[in-house]
Amino acid sequence: MTAGCDWDAERTALQVQQAQHEVAALQDKVRNGWITAPVDGTLYSQPAKAGDFVKLGDLLAEMADLHKVSRAGVYRRAGTGRAGTKSACEDYLDALPNQSWAGKTEIIPKQVVARGSRSVGELLCSVNNDKLELLPNTNVNVRINSKERLGVLAVPRGAVEAQGGRRYVFV
Repeated sequence: MTAGCDWDAERTALQVQQAQHEVAALQDKVRNGWITAPVDGTLYSQPAKAGDFVKLGDLLAEMADLHKVSRAGVYRRAGTGRAGTKSACEDYLDALPNQSWAGKTEIIPKQVVARGSRSVGELLCSVNNDKLELLPNTNVNVRINSKERLGVLAVPRGAVEAQGGRRYVFV
């Protein structure tokens, strides 16, 4: 009987040791499950909620530094191709018609691409957003100033008349 008791004690000690290893492994998983962002920013989307089961690679949250945002856009008007990098641009929201955000163009396309039935150019503008009013993934209207000249009279194109190869504006 003594040999059986030794065997039971040894088996129990191994079970305790295995349970301790399992506890340590679970504590390590909990420690590794605590997620911290590598940089400061604003959390603007959190699809995963407490208690959700997530798999490796699932999107848990989206965050960014919203003080300076980049806006991808398309243009379709003639003459916009004259815009260069660092041209002035302004973003407008339909929901806030009396407000605009100043910025600069960062990337200007070298060619136009087909998008549905139209040909458009795709560009990227960076906009100053110090008051954090522009949120990610919102649609904005962008106005690009491709060229600025001071002290020049500007008239609508429809006011210009052409006769005999010369152009006139009636005042």
